Amino acid sequence: MIKFFLGIDIDDVSLVVNYDMPVTMDNKPDFETYLHRIGRCGRFGKLGYTFNLISSDQDFNTMKAIEEYFHHPIDEITIEAIGNLEPDQT
Repeated sequence: MIKFFLGIDIDDVSLVVNYDMPVTMDNKPDFETYLHRIGRCGRFGKLGYTFNLISSDQDFNTMKAIEEYFHHPIDEITIEAIGNLEPDQT
């Protein structure tokens, strides 16, 4: 099987939702796909959010591996707290 992606470039994407965490055919974290997905959001100095919907231990472990790979923590937010989000001005 040959895997390829055609990237799309949509202006002003401010929200990306990963409803599943990207994994390879052998269920290992797919770092390149994750970066490609979230790279659509908040480009050219604009604000953007990415949400990862975590619904299994495998999703959680994949997210933790992605954190380690990119040396960047992924903040946890509960459903109840979403309404309190404010733009990050940093």
